[in-house]
Amino acid sequence: MTSLLAWLWVPLLLYVVLLGVGLLADRLAGADLPAPLIAPIGLAVATVLMVVCYRVAQPLALPVLLAAVLAGFVLARRGLRRRVWAPPALAAAGLVYALYMAPIVLSGEATWAGYNFVNDTATNFVLAATPAPARA
Repeated sequence: MTSLLAWLWVPLLLYVVLLGVGLLADRLAGADLPAPLIAPIGLAVATVLMVVCYRVAQPLALPVLLAAVLAGFVLARRGLRRRVWAPPALAAAGLVYALYMAPIVLSGEATWAGYNFVNDTATNFVLAATPAPARA
């Protein structure tokens, strides 16, 4: 049951969060993005928003993210289905996710799929935490 939650509900929750932030960004920019681009834009905006929150006031990160998600869905409530419904894009995303999860699901063992970038996760964390050098 825990694996099912991790494999299905967490990605679905992430997708809903990214849709909300993407809808907010789309509304604030005044653009009319195609439905398949709303979640990727939401990912980019949520990443920037969370980096700023973590650098300025870490306890505000979750409330700011939730406020952005709710604001996005509230501002896009008219025509919401038209804005987020793209069957070909959803099918493609589902197929990619199924292919990514296939080794884990079919083997029956949890792994760190695709995380073998440098063979040392500490290197990735150090690179992510290192501030950018000052410009001269």
